[in-house]
Parts: sequence; structure tokens; C-alpha cells
Amino acid sequence: MKYFVILLLFVTNVIVQAGDIDALLERYKSESELSNFKLINDNFGHDVGDDVLIAVVNEIKSNIRHEDILIRFGGEEFILLVDKKESRESIKVAERIRKAVMQRDIENRNNKIKMTLSIGINPFPFSAKNIEEAIKIADEQLYIAKSSGRNRVEIFDEGKKYESEASNRISDIRVAIDEGGIRCAFQPIFSAKNGEILKYEMLMRMMSKEGKIIPPNNFLPSIRHTQVYISLTSIVLQKAIAMFEQNETIRLSINLDIQDILNEDIMELLRVTFESKQELAKRLTIEILEHEEITNFELIQKSIMRLKAIGFLIALDDFGSGYANFRYMISLDIDILKIDGTIIKNVDKDKAAYNIVKAIVAFAQNMNMKTVAEMIETKEEHDALIELGVDALQGYYLGRPEFEL
Repeated sequence: MKYFVILLLFVTNVIVQAGDIDALLERYKSESELSNFKLINDNFGHDVGDDVLIAVVNEIKSNIRHEDILIRFGGEEFILLVDKKESRESIKVAERIRKAVMQRDIENRNNKIKMTLSIGINPFPFSAKNIEEAIKIADEQLYIAKSSGRNRVEIFDEGKKYESEASNRISDIRVAIDEGGIRCAFQPIFSAKNGEILKYEMLMRMMSKEGKIIPPNNFLPSIRHTQVYISLTSIVLQKAIAMFEQNETIRLSINLDIQDILNEDIMELLRVTFESKQELAKRLTIEILEHEEITNFELIQKSIMRLKAIGFLIALDDFGSGYANFRYMISLDIDILKIDGTIIKNVDKDKAAYNIVKAIVAFAQNMNMKTVAEMIETKEEHDALIELGVDALQGYYLGRPEFEL
């Protein structure tokens, strides 16, 4: 059985504990991740999981020098500090480690567990404002490595100015959490039959120190595999519960990435938060976003079954734009399809878009699913969608997100 095992996360406080800060800044910082490591523990047991970790560590150690520093921080988390001042050297070390891990197999019950490694490197720590930002830059590179197909090395190019809001430091996000800077806006979703509000979609926002609203795409990707991300998810869930308790009829939906429902920490958070509140769970829809092609339908199916057992409705967001296919739909117990806004745009004028929506609506009806058309911006689009028979409507034409209901 083949496994791609790439999840090594760099933890800031381990960096600080590694030694003097000034000396640390003279080193290269690289970060890597063993992916889907939990699959090893779930399918083969923790003893085999330990064997995999030991094998990875041994391969890393055999391919670094005495002066390099390798640190493990619980689970599958590691930090590698390369004691050289030429970026080419850090790339050579990273590639050597990546290839060594990829060529190493673990034998178990006639199965070979194969491992691959993704690595993100920041060879210019002095260019960062502080240690946390230097770490953040490497973390961004790791995210790029994983989202670009995994089993690769990504290195930060100093020529790329790190000024976008996507580079918000983890420390800034923690401050926002501590000071109430994480807020949710609510966008209404309307019934196509009678125009009544069916529910509100909760949209996370972060407030900067200057009071500027920062959308989630500008800070979530870089922290997706950190404890901070779990904390943000918890905040959204608690806000949802507070809304339910204030209003006995309101229904809400929240967004989760497809990888979130494979994350045991998030699944456990959902279970613990709603285990004694099943009636509230029935008023919450989990909108699942796809950012990667889904290959293991069985695992996704099990996660969705667990969510539905708690009481949630399940929607597939941005349907029609990404990897989702009919096999996916038939395999999974999905309640709602949210038709992607890029298809909705100009649906009244674009014959191809019109026919796509028509096909999606027919498919959903045959599968006993509801449909939501999102990102509606004009009356013409609205009227065309009513004609096509969608069940619900959402977009700026009907209602913008508001912080207060």
C-alpha cells in the first residue's frame, strides 16, 4: 500500500529554544512536513507510525552535517537549521534529504509504506523584521510546496517583496484572537420560491490594528496546519452557538476546507462543541470547499458520515469550478450543491453557463439535493436562475454580508 507522508510543521517556540537569537538568525531556516501521517497510525497502528518517524529522522540525520540542527517538536513536527550562508547550499541539503526519504520504504505485513517530503526554505532570515516573520516566510514556502503537488522543495526569493496581507504574521493573528479582532459577517441566503431568508452564511474576517477588514484568504492559508487555525475554527463555532441561543429560528452555514474534515483535531472540535447540542447542530450547514483533487473517497465519506451523525447538513461549495465529479457526488451523502459564482456570472447572457446550471439543477434534483446559486449581482442573473429552478439564491444583488443582523 502506498502512502505519501509529508507533514513536518515548524513551531516558533522551538526555534527560540534552539539557542541564542542572534546566532539563530545567522542560520538558514527550512521547514518540511510529513503528509497524511495520521493515515499511518489509523491503518497500521502507532508502533508502525513510530517506525516511520524513526526512519524519516534517520534519513534526515544521515544527510545533514554535524553543525546542522534538527529538532523534533512532538508528533511529526520538525525544524532543520542549516549552518551555511549560501542559499544554494540549503537547496542542496533539502533536495538530498527529500530524495533520501523518498527512496526509503517501510515494510509492514507485506505492505510497503513509501514516504515523500515537502520542504519550504527561507534562506534570507535577516531580511525579515523578526524571527516570527522569518519562520512565517518558510511556512508560506511549505504551503506552496504542498499546494503545488507535494514532494518538492520551495525556496523564498528575496526579490519577491513580502508586503501583501497574505504575509500577516502568526503573532498578529494571535493578537487578533486575544483582543477580539476575529469577527464574522453574515450574508443571507434566500428561498427562490418565496424570497424568505433561509439561513446566513458566516464569513470570517480579521480586523487589523488600524481597523481594516482582512478577508480570510489573506491569512488562513499560511496557518492552516497550525494550532492557531484550530483556535480560529473554535471561535467561529462558538459565535454560531451564541447566535443559535439568541435566535431560536436562525440557521447558519460555515465554511470548511476538504482537508479540515480529514483533520482529526477539527473533527474532534466539532464533536465536542456540539455533542450535547444536537438540536443546534441541525441548524448548521457545513459548506465544504475543494482546493485539491480528492482521491480517497472512502476517507471523505467516513468524515461526512461522522458530521451528519452529529446533525449537520453538508453542502459542497463552488460546485462546477474545481475537481468535483459525479462519482464524488454519488459516493458522498451531500445535501446541498452551491453552484460556483463564475458560472453564475452572466448566466442570463452566456448560453454555455445557462446550460451548465440547467444540468446541475437536474442532476441535483435526481440526487435529492438542493441547489444554491451564489454571487448573484444583477436582476437579470436572478431572474434567469429562478427560471432554471434553483432552490436558493445568494449574492450582492440580494444582500451583502453584515456584521450585525
